[in-house]
Formats: sequence, C-alpha cells, structure tokens
Amino acid sequence: MTRRVALLIVVFTVTMGLCGLHTAGGAQGEDELIKKGEEALAAGRLDDAVKIFSSLIASKPSAKLYYYRGLALGTKQANSQAVEDLDRAISMESGQADYHFTRGVCLSRLGKIEPAVADMSEVVRLDPTDWQSLLYRAQFRFGLKQAKEALRDAERAIELKPDDPTGLRLVGNLLSYVGDHEKAVEAYDKAIRLNPQDAIAVNNRGVALAHLGRHRQSLDDQKKAMEIVSSPPAAPPVPAMSGTAW
Repeated sequence: MTRRVALLIVVFTVTMGLCGLHTAGGAQGEDELIKKGEEALAAGRLDDAVKIFSSLIASKPSAKLYYYRGLALGTKQANSQAVEDLDRAISMESGQADYHFTRGVCLSRLGKIEPAVADMSEVVRLDPTDWQSLLYRAQFRFGLKQAKEALRDAERAIELKPDDPTGLRLVGNLLSYVGDHEKAVEAYDKAIRLNPQDAIAVNNRGVALAHLGRHRQSLDDQKKAMEIVSSPPAAPPVPAMSGTAW
C-alpha cells in the first residue's frame, strides 16, 4: 500500500497504508484494529479513527500511532489536540517528513506561523523534492512578509511540479506583489491554461495587466472572472489524490 497526504488550503485528503504498524509477532487483534483505523481514515469517519487509534495507543503507544491520531484530529480541525499528538510522534521519531508536514499545517491554522515555517523547512531538509512543502512554506513566509523568500520557494516548487495550476497562481501572486507584473502575467497565463475556471487567477491576471497599462485586457479578465464565479458549478470530476489549492 501507499500513503499520500495532500492538503487543499489546509484540508487533509488521505489514502494510506499502515503496513509498517503491524507487529512482528502478528497479533491478530491489533492488526484488525489497525486495518479498521485505516479504513475509517480513508472513509472520513474521523471520530471512529480517533477512537481506534486511541485504543491502540493505550495498549502500546508508538510514534506512528500518535501521528495517525494527530492526522485524524487535524482533519477534524481539532488542531491543538493534533499538535499535541504530533509533538509526541516527533519526540519519539523525529526524522519523518510527514509528521513535520502535518504539524506545520496544524500550527498554521492556530496562527503559529514561525513554527509552521520551521516544520516545513525540516520537511524540505529531509526531502528537497517535496514541492508541496515548498509551496506551503512560501505561503507561510508571505504571511510573515518575507516576500522574496516566499517567491524563491514557490518558484522552486514549480520547477519540481510545473503542471500545478495553483502553484503557478501563487507564483503569479508573489511576482505581482514584488512588482514584476510582466512575469506575473506569464505565470497566470500558465495557470489559466491548466485550469481555465480558476476565477482567482483570471482576476489577478487582470490586476497585473492593469499595472502594465493593458486596460482592455484587464477589463476582459475581470469580466471573465465574474462569469466564472456566477456560473453554476460543473459536475465534479473524478477525485484526484494530488494537488494543493491556494
């Protein structure tokens, strides 16, 4: 089994396998509970997942069990409790990128942006190719008014994942913020080609075009953005387990 955690402006989507949690002795009861916890998390039955992992922790605590309970709590928006579990997981097994990633997101929800940056930095140290963590660190750094550092992170993320439209939109936002409106328009163009219904990217491209004196195109973009927002939503596509929206 494989496991991936993706967040949509801080919402967890989980597909996971917990094979590493099975005991070497093959305790059947524990294995069955772990399987049930996995199924509950994947199905979004978060209260059930918390109860199952709590019972496992009570009998034999481990870093991974604390992590998965923290993940369930974070998905429930119980961020303070999630951070407590993730603190325990990291104190027991510090070199796990997923632990830091999840804690960083929960910390950001609590307004603790500097430690959230530190967690994403640890993820990047452990895995320099983790483009999602770079994008989150870019967001967090921008929140700390570190625009140039944020832009470096976002551009590096797009080098690693050039077809991510929301990442391209973030690059455009940051370029526009630092005054490079020409390059911002180029980033928005790429984002919109990949996702023509991104009203935010279309609107923000219009703002950048206005800064460049291209007012007719700017008005066209703002009109298009309003049309997208006011249009009835299309039928949802088949869910994808990747991508991060900002």
